[in-house]
Formats: sequence, structure tokens, C-alpha cells
Amino acid sequence: MKKFAALPTLLALVFPALAASPNRMPGTELRAHEGIAALYVTVLANQPGAALIRLTRKQFFGPADSFEVEFGTPTLVVHDLTEDSYEWYQALTTASGSSKLNLRGTLPGFKVGNNCVTYAGAVIIDLREKKAVVSFDHEGQVREQALTLLKERYPGELAKYGMCP
Repeated sequence: MKKFAALPTLLALVFPALAASPNRMPGTELRAHEGIAALYVTVLANQPGAALIRLTRKQFFGPADSFEVEFGTPTLVVHDLTEDSYEWYQALTTASGSSKLNLRGTLPGFKVGNNCVTYAGAVIIDLREKKAVVSFDHEGQVREQALTLLKERYPGELAKYGMCP
């Protein structure tokens, strides 16, 4: 009987991470022990579609947050996350019907600081070939494009919280 009583709690924790979370609404307040993560993500494919990208916390099993990216559209993803270390978990895509791409260990993790904005980098997932190619850029020209978009869309957050060290 105790097993069934714990099931609703478990489901409440798991299912929100399975659905795509919306981007942060500009101007909303951060809760205690939270920071803002900014990621610039592009998924390339031969046909129209979308990918659900999942992140996980280093000490946790399974997804902690997820977001959706349309194929071919560079997307600035801005989410409130609990202060912690995060890793890329997986990408669920509509390419070739439906596929799952394991991202664990292929991309560097990032740390979300408390009451500041973390730029976690730019990721390109290329699904145009038989084997997916995943690349990462943290310091290059793409960073400048991402930070420019961040400044345009979230000027209040940058003024109030600033970038994490």
C-alpha cells in the first residue's frame, strides 16, 4: 500500500521534466536558490521538425529540465534553474520518424549560480548525416550573437542580476 501512496509524488516530480518548459518571462523575480541559464541551441536536419532537449543535474538520475527547438532555427533558451551543476542529457527528435540521441558526456556541463545569469554555451546538433554530429562553442563568435540576443530580450535580468563569474 505504501508503494502506491508514493506513486503520485513520484509522478509529480518526473512528468514536469518530460515536457518542454517555456522560456523565462522577462521581468519575473527569481525564487531563492535559483539562477538563470542561457543556452544557444541549433538543431540541423534534412526535413522540418523539432527536438526536445533534456538537461539533468549531476547528482540526479533522469531529466531535470527540458526545452523544445525547431529544426534549422538558432534558439536562445533562457530558463530559471536551481543553483547546481547541470549536464546535457538527451535529445528526442522527429528526424527519421522519432529518435533519441544520448548527449551525456558529449558536451561539457555547466554550473548555474544563485541570483545571476549563466551563459552555458552554444550547441549545434547536426542530424543531416546518418550519425549525428554534436558540437559546442563557448567562447567564439556564436557567443557574441547569443549574448547580444540575451541583452536585447532580457535587459532587466542582466541589469539586476548580472552575469555569473
